[in-house]
Amino acid sequence: MASPNERLFDDSTFVPFGETRGLPNSLGQLLAELELTTSPEPAVRAGVSRWLSLHTPSQKLARSIRRRGYGDLLKINAA
Repeated sequence: MASPNERLFDDSTFVPFGETRGLPNSLGQLLAELELTTSPEPAVRAGVSRWLSLHTPSQKLARSIRRRGYGDLLKINAA
């Protein structure tokens, strides 16, 4: 199973004053937003699944989720 990536993304940290951060475009951004970058696999899966139950991922995010081995979570939350 793929492990979370701990890379930093400029747009995940720095947002101009008065603007809100948009939805993440990659699984790495989502994990950083959820503070799950160093969490164990079960916690990552639970957090991503919870987020997907409340949000509709963009095509880029869905592609990233599939590519990183979490595509089954997209199917679970689509039902």
